Parts: sequence; C-alpha cells; structure tokens
Amino acid sequence: MIMKINSKYQKAPSFLLSPFSLFLALGSWFLVLPSCKEVGPDINLEPEDLTLIDTTYIELPAETPQNKVVLIEDFTGATCPNCPEATAKIEELEDANPGRIAVVAAFNYDSDPHPEGAYSFLTDEAYALATYLGGTIAWPATAIDRKIFAGHTDIILINEVDNYAGLVAEQLTETPPCNIYLSYTFDDVLNELRIKVTIKYTTTVSAENHLSLALTESGIIDYQTVSGVGEVEDYEHNSVLDTLVTPVTGFTLDNAVEKSPGRVFEKEFKVKIQEPWKRENMTIVAFVHNFIDNKQVLQTATLEID
Repeated sequence: MIMKINSKYQKAPSFLLSPFSLFLALGSWFLVLPSCKEVGPDINLEPEDLTLIDTTYIELPAETPQNKVVLIEDFTGATCPNCPEATAKIEELEDANPGRIAVVAAFNYDSDPHPEGAYSFLTDEAYALATYLGGTIAWPATAIDRKIFAGHTDIILINEVDNYAGLVAEQLTETPPCNIYLSYTFDDVLNELRIKVTIKYTTTVSAENHLSLALTESGIIDYQTVSGVGEVEDYEHNSVLDTLVTPVTGFTLDNAVEKSPGRVFEKEFKVKIQEPWKRENMTIVAFVHNFIDNKQVLQTATLEID
C-alpha cells in the first residue's frame, strides 16, 4: 500500500485561506513588526506500510567519518516580508559550503497562501514539524541541526539571521558518529519513488536515534512578499518541503542493538510522486537525530532526483 501524502500545490483561492490555514489564523496573534506569532497544532502523521526494507547488521572494519553536513530547517511563508532575508543568508551559506548544508524550507506562515500566488506551499507536515521543534512564535524562524546553542533556550531561532553563519560554522566542525548513503529507483508505471537509506555508525552512540526523510523541490516560480520591495511575482522558491516520508518524529533505529562502529542500518521507503511535483527538481533529504534527551541532528545526506 502507498502512504498518504498531502500535496503542497493545492490551488490557492485569491479571496480566502485554505480551511486548515484559516483555522490556524483565527487562533493566532501578531507581534509588532518585523514578525508575527503563531503555533501550529500537533498532528499525527504516522504512515502505514512505510518501509520495504528494514534490516541491521555489522560490517567491519568500520568506516571513517564523513564530513559533517548541517541541516537547516527554514520556517517561512510566501507572504512573510522578512523571510527572504533569511532565505538569502541560507543560500549564501550553501554557496560558501558546497555539499555541506542541507535545507528544508517548511511553509507554515499564518498569513499564507499568497493572495496573488498560483499555489499554496502550506503543508500539514510543516505545521507539525514546527510544533514538534517547539513552535514558531515569529518569523524568520530557523533550526540549525536542531541544536540548542549556548545562550539560547530553544531549538528554533527567531530573527537571528545575522547569527546563522557563526552557528553553521560551529556545526561544520563536528565529527558525525554515523555516515549516511542514499540511492533511489523510480517506477514509471506506478509513478513511485523507492528510496534506500544506509546508515553506518563510526562511533558508539548510546542515545535513541531516529531517521527522518523528506522530499524537497526547487526552482518553483511564484509570488513572494519582500520587505522594502513589495510583491515579487517571479520569485524563485527553493528547497520547498513537498512531504515528510517518515513521521514528524522520525523512524526509530532499532534500540535492541548497540550502535557501535560497524553497525549498519538499511531502510527502503516508497512514496508516490504527486501532482504537480516536478521530479527532476526534487531532492531527497535524510538525517539521523536524537529523540529523547534532545532532538539534535547527528548527520544529514541529500540526493538530487533526475
């Protein structure tokens, strides 16, 4: 069976919000500029029949650690005038650190969708993800490796664009305790993507670890409100969250086995490509993270789909 996926490209009426967004907007409140306040509901997104392969074994000798790839989760909106500043800074960091940064742009802004836009980028998963990480009380809102940094009390950083570079640089020096490899096949008849994730531990980890898997899409041209500019009709939206393949909390890596050097987990997932996603513009984003004591991301991997 195929898991149910919420499409992010539902047509956006020009005169009203979607019912889900309207429900949220009625219960939200606003801060003084430059940002708004909103906390989304807790949503159960547990899928059924998620995996095709789920196995673990020992492979020795253990591999040497990969370079750290930093995960940036950017909570944003097409009508958020200050969000493009955060997007620009994140893209600058991507350019400065090729292959070392993975981005998920999760649209959960409470004034979306854009009234002039062709589509709504809002997804139930984006709201649930923000809630799981502590809530987006204002925008720009960004999580970097889901870490609570020194001098902070929350995972999600609010209006801290100027601090992104230093925090990302700090994470890039980390040595990940596991390596992640991605591959995929595509069934043209079923229009189904099959994603294989292989996780190889290089260091002993005692914490409970989960695997999360997302699909993002880039090169989407649509409206965006930009501070000091106004409405930009040909704005390029990149790394937009299409769907979470795994639950919001991730998929548990077997706690019954020791996560020590040489431990390997292999998992294969299937997901239908939904209209109007463009497969050739999509990227698989996989990351291993802690679950109980903290939610920090240990390592991330990406793979573009062609």
